Amino acid sequence: MNVVEINPGSLETLAHYVEITISLTLLTVYIVVTLQKHTSFHAENAEFHERAAWPYLFLRRRIQEKMKNITAAKAESAKVVNEENATTQQRAASPYRYFRRRVRETEADEAGRAQTVNEKIV
Repeated sequence: MNVVEINPGSLETLAHYVEITISLTLLTVYIVVTLQKHTSFHAENAEFHERAAWPYLFLRRRIQEKMKNITAAKAESAKVVNEENATTQQRAASPYRYFRRRVRETEADEAGRAQTVNEKIV
């Protein structure tokens, strides 16, 4: 680490040191994954050119999975929205049905009361 911050007589900076360190680490990871025949980043027993393209293929596969999940989530959301719309429409129609049912029940109650009163009179 021959950088100005540690060794005042050197020509390199800490920022340059970090850039080189990160670059070499990423290069090492790429080489190791490319040379491995069995890894989760590429298909088992893949050809060398497929293994060499693992960053692109890995990202493409991840994006496709995310898009599939998003599509499934949208379909599920649309299903829920459709169910909610159907429920809302039923509720919108329900007040009239509720009113009609209550009128019939009230009429039946009044008829029952009238019959009870007539029975008491007789």
